[in-house]
Amino acid sequence: MGGNKLITGIVIIFLIAAFGFSLYYFTTGDDTASTLEVSGPNATDTAATIASRDFLIVLGKFESIKFSTSTLDDRVFISLIDQSVSLPLEPMGRQNPFAPLGAEGSTTSATQR
Repeated sequence: MGGNKLITGIVIIFLIAAFGFSLYYFTTGDDTASTLEVSGPNATDTAATIASRDFLIVLGKFESIKFSTSTLDDRVFISLIDQSVSLPLEPMGRQNPFAPLGAEGSTTSATQR
């Protein structure tokens, strides 16, 4: 019985240490986007300014994305054929689908949208 308590204690201490390390690691990271500053009257007080700052941070992350358009010039891509299917219009159902059958306005309409 003493061995099980020792192992349980070691596991609990390990879990607490892992939680503490992960908490420290994820809350004290190197955030290069935090160097952006917004200036103006009451810049630190308004929710709009905070939203603007967050938007600028996300926008700054998109600057590093590079798109290659070489796929669009490939002969295999150019040889692709559009095989889309046109869907026919279907007749509309009842005016009020939740009305009891036979109630006013529950007739089926054959008009199309």
